[in-house]
Amino acid sequence: LRLSSSHGALPGTVGVAAVDRLLEAAGLLTDACSAHPREDARDRQNTVAWSWRQRLVGEPAIEVALHNLPMAHASDDDEATAAPAEPVTSTLHGVAFAPHDMALSRARALFVASPTRVDILPFILGIRGPAQCSVFDKAATLPAGSTSYIHVVPRTDGNGQLDGAGGHREALAVAIGQPFHPVHSCNAWDDESDGSRVQLLVSCWPPAAVRRLAFVGSSLLGSWEELRDGDFSGVPMTNLVRFEIDTRSERVISHAILADGAQLDHPKVHPRVHTRESRFVFATLGRHDNGGDEDATPRPPQSFGCVDLAAAGGSGELVDAWHAGPRRLVDEATLVAMAPADASEDVDERAVWLIA
Repeated sequence: LRLSSSHGALPGTVGVAAVDRLLEAAGLLTDACSAHPREDARDRQNTVAWSWRQRLVGEPAIEVALHNLPMAHASDDDEATAAPAEPVTSTLHGVAFAPHDMALSRARALFVASPTRVDILPFILGIRGPAQCSVFDKAATLPAGSTSYIHVVPRTDGNGQLDGAGGHREALAVAIGQPFHPVHSCNAWDDESDGSRVQLLVSCWPPAAVRRLAFVGSSLLGSWEELRDGDFSGVPMTNLVRFEIDTRSERVISHAILADGAQLDHPKVHPRVHTRESRFVFATLGRHDNGGDEDATPRPPQSFGCVDLAAAGGSGELVDAWHAGPRRLVDEATLVAMAPADASEDVDERAVWLIA
């Protein structure tokens, strides 16, 4: 992971390694380390963080790198806490604006990307932040058949070795069929009976809201002044969405907004079920449903909720909620297991402390 000590270095690449190295040495280019690293709960040996660079010339693309970071508690063996292995790298072709988050399954890293356009010059000049320079691409969002993509990056190499081998992997771009916009990833797991299928949970802006923002040309950031004043009417409502991907046929088999379209963000699962099939999801909570309106107006998030994904015939149901009180807003929480559990043991997914 190459981070520049020069303030203002750009997370970008010109696509030529030798030129990139010269610009890095001059303090002009660097890697941006993104939020929300992930832990593989099956062995609890490593945390997987990721960094990115934006392609500055040519067709839009984001270069990503998965950094496998050994965890201090993994072992007393010196080798277990040695320097991280070479990263797994990949290219998200056609992506103009770097995803904010990724999901991790045992065999894959997954990035959901919506159709956006970026005016990078104001960002380079320091006039605007990256989200202020980004809008939804009308030509790729408004027409019938417009779609977002799920980019699937293999964590295993050709010999089935996980992460440690490093090197470049080709990402598979799978069309969803609707222009969802990802906000925060929750969890992903590979189908144990069919290794080509993977389930993915993400909080998203729904297609109707994305089309509205594309039509008016609003930036992805929107107006923080309006939010500060308590006006949430211009903000899309965030829903929990489940995607099922078949990597063999290269298609999304199904996608569904869960729990009656409840307003859910920063979704979390029990820390011992990351990369494993999960049933319960905890998240910030505003409205308890969308009232049948896909582009419903959200409310200030003042609660935390728990969704049972297996309820309501697999459509998910809000089964618990905690309200923080009047004039109090909630944000991302941390889940801590109430009791330690081996990766091979069954886990009580609701036995967690929610800390916020």
